[in-house]
Amino acid sequence: MSKWAFRKVDINRKKDGEWVEEDALSQDIKKVTFLRIGPSTHETVSKSNMINEILSNQKPPTFFNKKACMSFETEKLITNGMVEASWFIPSNSDSANVSQDVVMFLNLRGNCLHYEEEIRTVSSISDVVIVLINIHSLDKLNIVQTLKKIHSFDKCIIYGIESRKEEAGDITKVQDFKKQFLLNNENMIRVGGEIDFTIAQRFQRKIRKSLLNTKAKRFAEVISDINFGDEHFSIEGYTMSKDIIDFINKQPDKRTLFPLQGRVWKELCFCTKKLFRSKLEDELEELKRMKYKIEQQQFDLIEKSETLQQFTRNMLSTAKLKESNNEKRFFIAWMKTFMDERLRSNQKYNQKTLSFTLTHCYDHFIREMGLAFSIQVQHTIERKTTYRSEVGIFQKFVSNMLQFGFPFEFMNGDTGMVPLQWVKAVLSQLKEDIGDQNVYVISVLGIQSSGKSTLLNTMCGLHFAVSAGRCTRGVFMQLIRVTDDTLPFNYLLILDTEGIRASLDQTRRVFENELATFAIGLGNITILNIKGENTSEIENFLQIAVHACLRLKMVNKNLKMQQRCVFLHQNVDAHDADVRLKDDIDKLMHRLDEMVKYAALSEDRSDIFSFNQVIGIKPESDVRYFPNL
Repeated sequence: MSKWAFRKVDINRKKDGEWVEEDALSQDIKKVTFLRIGPSTHETVSKSNMINEILSNQKPPTFFNKKACMSFETEKLITNGMVEASWFIPSNSDSANVSQDVVMFLNLRGNCLHYEEEIRTVSSISDVVIVLINIHSLDKLNIVQTLKKIHSFDKCIIYGIESRKEEAGDITKVQDFKKQFLLNNENMIRVGGEIDFTIAQRFQRKIRKSLLNTKAKRFAEVISDINFGDEHFSIEGYTMSKDIIDFINKQPDKRTLFPLQGRVWKELCFCTKKLFRSKLEDELEELKRMKYKIEQQQFDLIEKSETLQQFTRNMLSTAKLKESNNEKRFFIAWMKTFMDERLRSNQKYNQKTLSFTLTHCYDHFIREMGLAFSIQVQHTIERKTTYRSEVGIFQKFVSNMLQFGFPFEFMNGDTGMVPLQWVKAVLSQLKEDIGDQNVYVISVLGIQSSGKSTLLNTMCGLHFAVSAGRCTRGVFMQLIRVTDDTLPFNYLLILDTEGIRASLDQTRRVFENELATFAIGLGNITILNIKGENTSEIENFLQIAVHACLRLKMVNKNLKMQQRCVFLHQNVDAHDADVRLKDDIDKLMHRLDEMVKYAALSEDRSDIFSFNQVIGIKPESDVRYFPNL
């Protein structure tokens, strides 16, 4: 078992009239465990299917079961002995809830007779244990001994007795079994070949009644006596990160904690953008003076930032951490965990916008490091002062962070600016650490709240932040090591972008056009994530991106740009959608070709007349449909 797995599970529910978000370890929960005693055959009831029916007979199945296999005889290779968990969060509108508290359902896979330690662990932490057993196994000595061990934990135990047809002696077996374990009729439910609605309701009623007599406890306290093998790998990493967080907790607000991210920083970003775009000589000189003045203010803030100084001292200490023990990985993991806990405890739910107001988090911390680095480097170049070498530890820290699988903010979400010096330093350090490797870049683009981050997390097992009401700001990157030697690259670099809002505001539309160009220009392949069948919202941004890519190719003929797009339509259930919607795709490709012709003519390029000449796409294979994730 791993506590880190539980820390990754965020549960959002209403508590004392307010919406709160906590990880699974911090939640007050009740626990229900399902066990099978005896072997499973094609004739036995599927325990996983039984749990799904008990949880709800209308929603999609929670636990994978043998009904989902092509053959009931499919051999289990790794699942036997595995304990799966799912959290049931009650609905205010559903009176038939299993409980009004959060309930954790545990499913021990396989025949429990072979897994004594697993039985002991799940039985000790559960409030209710449901045992599925065949009626012919009730009097077998080895099974009775195992059941006695389960009863020794003094938990509420409910038996599902499997019996397809009644045979001579069955009633006597059941009566003797009830006497031996002091059971009543409520604790024994007869299960036939299939779990129908009536049987599922009987289990629901019994579980609900049993849970009423138990108190929900914080899960971290429940499992405090269990020895977790991964919890104490790095005492040093834990201590160092705790020192930083203790210092942070003493700071009153974000302005004190992250002084570089205030009004002055936004003015600097605005000034820098204008400086790059301006062509008037007088305006350029004025902007340079303004930028110089703002940078000096930022540099003065760095000198006064206690947070940054404290963090720098700890960063220098991490250089002593041993790579072989994964101590640096645990230091970064603990830092992110502590900051996420702080974020959850301080965020507030806005009933009007149906979203969370986020306070400072781990990403703000990394952003502060980047700003400090950029200002220090700029100060060194322009003023020819001594470079403070200790800030060089920052890009090493972020390089390690990327290698360990943590996201990194590539484009700032508050200002829409890429801190070039900082990003260059991080990527140069990454190249130095991993060597000159082939990297394949996948970017994603789509309307806001269309499930882009969820899609990437599901596809690649990533950790981009997702939840209801939370939207990605800016652009985040995450690195994935590729172990398949047959592929022509060693790493995947995933870019998760801010959602396009299709706003009428001109400033916002300019930013969204830039974002679309940025995502498509950087990606070897760009996933255009579309919720439903309608592509009209994204066509306008594709037109801008195509024009930008065309100009890039014209300006630098040596630039090997081989962009490719894939359209992914979520929430399209029909299995024949690719055939049924073929005409719509043909019309879309025709409109995209017309866009390209218009853009090419404006650049005096009559030889370019197809979308595919600028951004590669094969309609027969690069347009996919699938149900909601």
